[in-house]
Amino acid sequence: MSNSCCLPRVLFCLTLLLITFSQTHASTITWKGIPNTTDWHTPENWIGDIVPSAADSVIITGGNINSLNIVLISADAVALHITIDGYSELGILLSTSLNVSNAPGLSIKIEENGSLLNFGSLTVSNSFSGFNILGKFENHEDCTIHSMVSNGIYLHGTSSSKNKGELFIMDTDLAFLSEEAAQYTNEGFMSLEDGTTGITNSSNTNFENKGRIDITNMERHGILNFETFVNNGPLKLDSIASGFLSVAVFNSSGYFENNSNIVMSNILGTAIINGSTSDLGVFLNSGIILVQDAKVLGLVAEPMSKFTITKNGSLVLKSIGFTPFDILEGGVFEVEDGGFVNIIN
Repeated sequence: MSNSCCLPRVLFCLTLLLITFSQTHASTITWKGIPNTTDWHTPENWIGDIVPSAADSVIITGGNINSLNIVLISADAVALHITIDGYSELGILLSTSLNVSNAPGLSIKIEENGSLLNFGSLTVSNSFSGFNILGKFENHEDCTIHSMVSNGIYLHGTSSSKNKGELFIMDTDLAFLSEEAAQYTNEGFMSLEDGTTGITNSSNTNFENKGRIDITNMERHGILNFETFVNNGPLKLDSIASGFLSVAVFNSSGYFENNSNIVMSNILGTAIINGSTSDLGVFLNSGIILVQDAKVLGLVAEPMSKFTITKNGSLVLKSIGFTPFDILEGGVFEVEDGGFVNIIN
């Protein structure tokens, strides 16, 4: 488990090195921060009087605690890399687009107290890393992140972000990573596809799903949870399949609560592991969990862990390759009166 925890930090350090390289070898265009002007497409609003191109690294700055600096994209726009400083806000308006691509390092960084609001179409592609968010990111329409070497979205610090539209992260090693007291809410649709791990939730973070999440074709983990994950909407995990060590939901040392429907299928390894050899994992299921075609194990309860099916909850394990349950010494699996468990092999 320590290797899983350290990997995101190692990749983030590599990202910082590549950001330094990319900013050194690209033209940098900085927002002037002139009062009462918000238009991205006006040359005079930028130092050098030139609108950013696809080869430019963009810095949006000029705001302060008493005066928020707002920049609006009202037509199609492009950039190599974007940094949004504190008390600055970038807005993508309805029926417009922003394409950020081909950065050797990081594509978009949102500093603490900075924000990015997308009401149009946002595409981030072909870079080492997608988003580094210390501030706020809200997607209200369409956001696609693809072809990243490292991570798609990295939330940390005191970041508070949400998705209300459609968010697609594809062909990216660590699709979604949150840590350091970050808060994230999905109220729309998230699709995470083709990577190593779909969602990694760690270090005092809270992740809540109120919409729908599909996680498909991950090599190692669908969800790796160390903190608080609350599922209140449909969640699908399909084809978690690099080998026998792959796990659809690994609730290592966290609190995982399901109040909706979770469907897991085509799992080459284990469907659910609750807890680890040295950490307490708490899993509370008040919804429906259907596991089918897990090639090794259905549910593993590690020592010190507790898995509870409430009176409103149900667990169905179908076509489990090795054994449906592996309750280790010290691990707790309990079904409250009214709860339902069904094993179909």
